[in-house]
Amino acid sequence: TVLFIALLVGTLGFIPAPYHGRGEGVVEPGLIETVYAGTDGFIQTVLPSASVVETDGGDLVTTTNVELEIERRRLLAERGLYEAYYRQARSSEPAQAQIVQAQIQAVSEQIDRVNEKLTALKIQPGMNGVWFSEQADRLAGTYVQQGQPIGLLADTEKLLIRVTTNQFVGPQIMDDSGEGSMVQMRVRGRPEVMVQGKVVKVLKAARRELPSAALGYAGGGSIAVDSQDDQGTLATEPFFEVQIEPVMDGDSAETLYAGQRIVARFDLPNTPLLTQWWLAIRQVIQQRF
Repeated sequence: TVLFIALLVGTLGFIPAPYHGRGEGVVEPGLIETVYAGTDGFIQTVLPSASVVETDGGDLVTTTNVELEIERRRLLAERGLYEAYYRQARSSEPAQAQIVQAQIQAVSEQIDRVNEKLTALKIQPGMNGVWFSEQADRLAGTYVQQGQPIGLLADTEKLLIRVTTNQFVGPQIMDDSGEGSMVQMRVRGRPEVMVQGKVVKVLKAARRELPSAALGYAGGGSIAVDSQDDQGTLATEPFFEVQIEPVMDGDSAETLYAGQRIVARFDLPNTPLLTQWWLAIRQVIQQRF
């Protein structure tokens, strides 16, 4: 009996066994660019949301500004008048001609600035991707100011998975299986598909703002969120975020798309089973009490 108990304790308490940590995440475009209004004006046309765009394609948004067009015509007329003065004074009054020439230069600079604003009335995509705008069908005819956000441009060819881990798994990932390590993942609702990924970044500080409301209770996720938060993205407990780049080959290239929820399994250093059970009990006690 003593030998059996000693063998059992020795097996469970001293022989390292595989140890894993888990986290739930959401798939996002690898690059998201906010599109802002280039200058003040009234929006004429807006590309429908969820449209696939290319840099050499059409405009995302076209805007008009009558005041800018009038200002440009006024400046062109003013420059033409100064040029006529310059031609008259160039031979008879050289000193006055230099003054007029400086005035022509100043007006030309103003025209260049107005031309830049007129060019900014047409917003073109800065990269290939998908155009998103929540109010695309209601923006036509509205007035926007320079710098006002209009929509988003997302590169869906490169995906990024933002995984949340609890306060027990997160620090172990930073210490033992950090950036560059491989991770196994499965898609929520399709557990038969295994996806591989590589950790590209581990945020060093805990946070409470979820990457997506889909990870919280309200969105069907497993993370408790603050009931007072209307957005459903404020977690009740801090968590650590791990960013993973999926290895897009085979089934994963056809399976992953932005908005999906996944479950990631991190390989932690082998630990005896008794230690693992003790850690699990401590975690439950700390979470509940």
